[in-house]
Amino acid sequence: MLENTKKREDDVTETFDGKNVNTLRKADQSQISYGKVGCYKDNQVNPQPLPELLADLTKEIDWYDLDRVIQKCATLAKVKDYTVFGMQSLGHCRSGKNAENTYNKDGKSSGCRSGVGGRGENMVFMLNSVSETATTSSVESSYNNLALRIYASDSKTNISPPTTKTTVNLAVSSSSFPIPPVPVLTTPNALTPTNDPSAPSLAKECKVYKTLNERDRSQGYLYKSYQGARPTCDRWLTRDWYRFTGLAGNRMPDKCVPVQRCGTLAPGWLQGGHPSVHAGVVSRMVCFSWGRDCCTWRSRISVRNCGDFYVYKLQNAPVCKLRYCGVGNSEGTTTAKPTPTTSRTNPAAMDSTMNEEDQTLNFTSE
Repeated sequence: MLENTKKREDDVTETFDGKNVNTLRKADQSQISYGKVGCYKDNQVNPQPLPELLADLTKEIDWYDLDRVIQKCATLAKVKDYTVFGMQSLGHCRSGKNAENTYNKDGKSSGCRSGVGGRGENMVFMLNSVSETATTSSVESSYNNLALRIYASDSKTNISPPTTKTTVNLAVSSSSFPIPPVPVLTTPNALTPTNDPSAPSLAKECKVYKTLNERDRSQGYLYKSYQGARPTCDRWLTRDWYRFTGLAGNRMPDKCVPVQRCGTLAPGWLQGGHPSVHAGVVSRMVCFSWGRDCCTWRSRISVRNCGDFYVYKLQNAPVCKLRYCGVGNSEGTTTAKPTPTTSRTNPAAMDSTMNEEDQTLNFTSE
């Protein structure tokens, strides 16, 4: 049984089976890294693929921030030194001592939705090892106008040539490892820094792009709330780099958006999150929500972090009525989460408010 007692706002004390576990700060929990393995069946026959129920987190599920409850399940598994865990029954955190060998014994399943499994399946995750989790610190120093970048790991230290700044970057693994002393170089102007063509300030897509700023493109815009409003789509959007601005918001949402938002029937949101500046151009999937599924249609796009904003290389939507969303709300401000007019519900039940006309609407590629 799991009991949570808040000592301070940023402290969480975990108790397992009557034994007090060391106090974990939320910042430490967020550093626990895990990866998705996949969706697997649970025939509910003992011993189950993930035999141990670590906690019932169904009341803590936030369908707009599933990572929080999955992160908590990962923490519970980490405390017990388990490596594989799963989410079942829309919030049951399960694992086991030998879960890495048993999680797939009932075969694969396609029944998982939005990062969690139902009663008959587990969405399975695996904790990353310590060596795969790293923290990075930056120390600025100057040695005769020469910049070095030093990477330290448990086994070796690499020194790369200077870049554009007089900076010493130390990337150190999370395990205890002494940082070697920075060498003092006395040869003046031995190397001439050069501009990095991959830097955001020089990238073409960060300078030349189109904008999407429509009010009805924001995730807070429910088209049925406005008399005479009709759903639209991005079926005829030309393939190009785009930036979200104005009343549409300053970026795409990266959580499931309810149906009938963004001035359309099936709104599109970014799956996989936004990249860092140093990641350059990355590939991401846009999911379009419809009915009982947050990802009924998919569209492959490219994304770049330009420092102060993001740009997206979008293509026309697969069918109508599908549309790419921004994080703005109908009042024109930007927000990281949707602000529905009703209480938050399971996306699997979001279409329960749709009228008969909408439920019988046929999507066409027109």
